[in-house]
Amino acid sequence: MKHLMKKAIAVLALAITPVVANADLGFIQAVSSFASKQYPYHASKQPLQRIGSAIAKYADVKGISRTLLTAVISKESSFKALARSPSGAMGLTQVVPRWHQDKIKGRNILDIENNVEVGATILKNCLDKAKGNEQQALRCYCGYRGVAGVKYANMVIAEKNRFESFKMNNFKLPDNNPTVIAKDYQAMDELIAELSVKYQLKTEYDVLAVAAN
Repeated sequence: MKHLMKKAIAVLALAITPVVANADLGFIQAVSSFASKQYPYHASKQPLQRIGSAIAKYADVKGISRTLLTAVISKESSFKALARSPSGAMGLTQVVPRWHQDKIKGRNILDIENNVEVGATILKNCLDKAKGNEQQALRCYCGYRGVAGVKYANMVIAEKNRFESFKMNNFKLPDNNPTVIAKDYQAMDELIAELSVKYQLKTEYDVLAVAAN
């Protein structure tokens, strides 16, 4: 319980301050360096640190691979935060608003955090439907059937492998463990909810004060 309490305090502290956990700095730098290497002509104009931070955050929250989510973003938008397609797909993860209004909930889908959160949710849903099979999940994500879907999935998986090799060779970073992290977040959410009800707390600051004691 004490270990979980410390993690809950850390999560809340990060949620209400702009500080990035040291454990994620290497990953964020890996995303930034990889994007700059893959797309040298436009990557310097993109907020790559913010993009890397959002990928780490929402991949962990949704319980999916950071490396896979990074690869999807790389192939969907080339890390262009304001990317738009003729079919209406928008942002880093190329969300089509008319298909995902239930997830967007009226928010600005071109905002980096909103876009990555919605894209990660869609990818998580596809992985769940495919029972973890990345090939099938990616075909679900892109919406293509037949040969086109297979080609898309192969392209993203190849990009995932490239990024995995890049961050291991240059930053010595393995992928996250999505299942363990997702369970950790769920347990912390339950603990935070329990503290809020027990002590009638209304804000994150109130929870932090009680959890720290």
